[in-house]
Amino acid sequence: MRYRTKGGFSNPELLPAYSLTPTCASAGSWVFYNNANGCYLGSLTECFDTVIPNFFKRRAAGEIFFNPFTLYKRTFTASAGNGAHTRGTNSNCPTNPSRCSEFKREGNFVQYLVASNGYPPVYDVISSSDRGAAATEASTSVLSKRGRADSNLFESLAEVDKSLGMLGDAFKKVNGIVTRGFGPSGVPKAYKNTAGLYLLYRYGLKPIINDIDVIMKGIKKSVGKMRKTSRESITLSDEVYEGRRINTGVYIDLGVMKTDEIVYRAMSLDEYEATFSTNIGFSAKGLLTLPWELIPYSFVVDWFANVGDLLGALTPAFGYTNLGSCLVSERKQTATTTAIGTSPIDGSSVVLRPISGVVTAEIITKSRVSLTTPGIVIKSDFRFDRATRVADALALIVARLR
Repeated sequence: MRYRTKGGFSNPELLPAYSLTPTCASAGSWVFYNNANGCYLGSLTECFDTVIPNFFKRRAAGEIFFNPFTLYKRTFTASAGNGAHTRGTNSNCPTNPSRCSEFKREGNFVQYLVASNGYPPVYDVISSSDRGAAATEASTSVLSKRGRADSNLFESLAEVDKSLGMLGDAFKKVNGIVTRGFGPSGVPKAYKNTAGLYLLYRYGLKPIINDIDVIMKGIKKSVGKMRKTSRESITLSDEVYEGRRINTGVYIDLGVMKTDEIVYRAMSLDEYEATFSTNIGFSAKGLLTLPWELIPYSFVVDWFANVGDLLGALTPAFGYTNLGSCLVSERKQTATTTAIGTSPIDGSSVVLRPISGVVTAEIITKSRVSLTTPGIVIKSDFRFDRATRVADALALIVARLR
């Protein structure tokens, strides 16, 4: 293992405070009161990786490496800013009541308010359970893709009777729409026919067209020993805004914007013997997982849970030799703290200058590890923000209404 670093942090800034105590005889002068510590600022990158002896020679000889790797980059920044400046309302001089004590702190005092052991904090907006589920989802999907052809012609052949009857059914639905129209009496039936026609296209005619395209491309593909990479990517993101009020002799209001985004990329590299049948869409895994695909509405279940992927992951990839696999994650966490305002606690003081300043903390973490054990999870993204998924769901609902 090798450890490397780049960059570093500056020492925390000293944030001085000054007090002013006038008397009846004198307006007084500003006197140093104390120093508050800011936080570490700058950027530091730490990297843990593996040194492979004779790497270039071994790679040229055909060896493939998927070594563990971790990169941890922390960046802390602060804008210019000032602490609060307050004046008391009670004077010690009856003959000159305008002479009141004052207190002010210079520099970006937000640094002191947010520092934890000298460092601005970041937060886990995405829970560890959600991160673990996403890693499992990506790994399971890749393991399911291993050993599959680009399409599953076994499924198309198993439903050939349905496919042959689609054209007649499609003409009937088109006729129903045309003859009934969308008048008051024909609206429900017309909508149902339209939904059914859409579903015929999405899950009937379109797959047939895709299968024909795969066959035509497969005929032109080479046979023999090949390498194939299976991939999957899962993205999680979330953000939370939090307001805070801190008592420092006056109320200081802070706003904290927390963001968290993580991307999991799983991959597997395999070697297999390509044949004419595998090139056009026939594979052993496709045949073994066919029963699940033939269950009505199993694809709807797969919208919400990775049942089909788990069955595929547990099914052996016959004829495939795994050359290596890995799960790469990249996470970015930020926390931006902004001074919003300053207000007196009671009537004993007034605010002459509110606190100002911004502190931003960012942590980027990258890692490469082995794939996780396959498992069943609720999917992180149901993809209802995509037009085709919404159209599919609405068409299914309308088609099933009686």
